[in-house]
Amino acid sequence: EAAAEELLAHEGEDLTQEELWQRRLRAAGYYREAERFDDVISIYSDYLAQGTEHFGDHEFQQERRADLTELHEQQGRPGTALQWHERLLEAEERASGTSRSQYLASRSAVYLGRDAADEFAQIPLTAPLSDSIGRKRQAMTVAVDYFQQARAFGFGETVTESTWRLGELYRQLAQDVLDSERPSGLTELQAEQYEMLLEEEAYPFEERAIELHQRNQEHIPEGNWTRWVARSLEALAELYPARYERDTLWMEVRRD
Repeated sequence: EAAAEELLAHEGEDLTQEELWQRRLRAAGYYREAERFDDVISIYSDYLAQGTEHFGDHEFQQERRADLTELHEQQGRPGTALQWHERLLEAEERASGTSRSQYLASRSAVYLGRDAADEFAQIPLTAPLSDSIGRKRQAMTVAVDYFQQARAFGFGETVTESTWRLGELYRQLAQDVLDSERPSGLTELQAEQYEMLLEEEAYPFEERAIELHQRNQEHIPEGNWTRWVARSLEALAELYPARYERDTLWMEVRRD
């Protein structure tokens, strides 16, 4: 803490802009060791607003944006952390990134996708289903886009996590359709027909979930075994028990 304050107290006019930002960023490092996180946040934010043209390449700047996402999250400011994830991802889209900066961007895309998926999960499916499912799918599109971005970077960890989360999105949508609010005033026959329609609506979403989790399984021969691959296998055992060595449930089909 004392070292940081000493550095900042002696910023002479003879320093170039490059030397000035090197000095300030060193001070931020000392503040971080002293756990004065708001001071670190202030210096990094000022640097990204004013100092990037004077010091640091794209990868260095992306590291500072990643630091800010973590610091704001640690300080209990998830909304601000979310904004820095967005800025990090946008900066990567504008630049010819390095392997490291692309990895950081893939992590930010996953983070943003998780946030969008949480919003999607909170939208209830109410009657009439034709109206509410449109809002639900629109929210889902935002999450899907972020997870697809994360997959496009091609890093095993974030590819497999994004694929698992995509599969769970479709699985959740299928379940939400089946659990959706039923219209009032239906006769017994109409209620049975409505249940069949819900199953028909949910079926393609469940099939898509299976396809995505199977895609994660395909990473095993490549050596990309992550906990997300394991979780996809667990999901497949629930979604497709006949193939994944679980008890098969046989259902009677009646054709009139």
